Amino acid sequence: MQLTALIVACLSLAITGCEKKFDPTRLKDGKSLYDYYCISCHQNQGLGPYLENLPITDKSLKDYEIMLVIKYGYNSEHSMPTFDNLSAEQAEAVASYMVEKRREQQAK
Repeated sequence: MQLTALIVACLSLAITGCEKKFDPTRLKDGKSLYDYYCISCHQNQGLGPYLENLPITDKSLKDYEIMLVIKYGYNSEHSMPTFDNLSAEQAEAVASYMVEKRREQQAK
């Protein structure tokens, strides 16, 4: 009986000890990062008021400008929070994903 209890206790510790917790800092690709950090606010407006369905021109936000908005936010009538917890590579991946999504919108 004691041996069984010991085995059950050891198995429980082994199973819970092996459980990996989700760590968003390990996300690398733009879509996953966008889905984790952005979609809750952007689900209705998609890419946001400065990118959604606007024509791509020479004056359009560039990748690096989008990255700066992601990392440091902006204040306007619709302010956006900062995501300074993202690495430069992660912010760049989100920006690239958003630009690609925007190009897809334009192609439709």
